[in-house]
Amino acid sequence: MIVYLIYTVGITALIGTFARINLYWCVLTISANLVFFFLGAFNIWLLLRVMQPIPFTEFARSYIYAFSINLFAPGQLGDASIALFLKKQGIPLRKSGLAYLIDKVITVFVLFCVAWYGAHLFLPEINPIWFIVMPFAGLSAIASVIVIIQKVPSDFKYILKMKQWTVSTLSELKSVRYQWRILILNTFLTVVKWLVMCLSFFCAFRSFGQFISWPAIGVIPVLSTLVGYIPVSVGGIGTVEYSAIYFFSIMGVAETIVLSTYLFLRSLQYIQTGVLMICTHRNRNPKQ
Repeated sequence: MIVYLIYTVGITALIGTFARINLYWCVLTISANLVFFFLGAFNIWLLLRVMQPIPFTEFARSYIYAFSINLFAPGQLGDASIALFLKKQGIPLRKSGLAYLIDKVITVFVLFCVAWYGAHLFLPEINPIWFIVMPFAGLSAIASVIVIIQKVPSDFKYILKMKQWTVSTLSELKSVRYQWRILILNTFLTVVKWLVMCLSFFCAFRSFGQFISWPAIGVIPVLSTLVGYIPVSVGGIGTVEYSAIYFFSIMGVAETIVLSTYLFLRSLQYIQTGVLMICTHRNRNPKQ
């Protein structure tokens, strides 16, 4: 799909747009992207350290690895691999998985609230109530799966392991619920992370000479990001850009600018993640 979009917009037009990029706004975009990245890591770390202390630098290494996998996984499925990397550091799956799940639930809830407001502006043909119902439907589905696992006979060792994992996870969840201050802080930082994402997109568009006003710069990136959660393409490539072109075209923004902006931001993700992985590897292996 991304190849089709590039072909439709025109490679010559994209090259011409990138040739006029503003370096000042480009640097601001890079800075906002880095802040967004580390806010995401810090948010999950806050939840995990309630259950099992771990230095942030060690956690960040696993987060970087998981984030890099997510760039090549369908939808946003690569995110969950952080639990596997943390397991190598002695963190049980039930603890890392629970921290990731709580953070993801809070993040999705915030994003869907923003999408609910965005639907009023850009999707009048869709009843916005669906953007509120869907997160609760997802939680209900998770609860249903847990109940079914507990009711299924434990004749198979894999079923037994799943039961043991759910019981231990629910036990961890009971300890987390008393840490309501951490949950509130995580929610607050999630809102801050969304604002930083808005700033990143604002600076990226300004890099190509396009001014996007509020609230469009706050809701359209969220709407397109939610489309990218559908696991039909690697890292949401193509689906995110296509939906962004549609929404921003409503505001009269040229598709060349929109596609250039999203390609710029996506390229930054790959470059920054690659640099962070190299730095992490060198710090872990100083003799090399």
